[in-house]
Amino acid sequence: MKLNLKTSSILIIIGFCINIVNVSARRLTHKEQEIASSLNELTRLNSEYLSKINASVKIEELPLSKYLSLLVLKNGCAPFKQTLEKIEMADESFPDQSHGLVEKLSICKRSTNGLKEFDIFAKVEEDMDLLSDE
Repeated sequence: MKLNLKTSSILIIIGFCINIVNVSARRLTHKEQEIASSLNELTRLNSEYLSKINASVKIEELPLSKYLSLLVLKNGCAPFKQTLEKIEMADESFPDQSHGLVEKLSICKRSTNGLKEFDIFAKVEEDMDLLSDE
């Protein structure tokens, strides 16, 4: 395969740009890494609890208040994930975000716990509806 001068120049420029992006990306600090280490487990638990909720309750049949609560709980880890992504896209001058991450991790943990309790509450309510129909 023979490359002409124009194609070679474009490839060199693209390679240079990719290299600059990789060099300027900021790595997580040690504190940020410690805080971020629980994200995978929380994401797994969120998925597990949402699956249980979806299996036990028809989401579209929930009252509006419960649907909105579920939506808030489901997205409770989004600010935490978005902050981590923002850090990883920033350059080296971006300050340490440990304090804010701790607060967002707390929200993420509470929303995960809320999903766990929502599932139990939904089953109890469903059983009560069955009893009241009899």
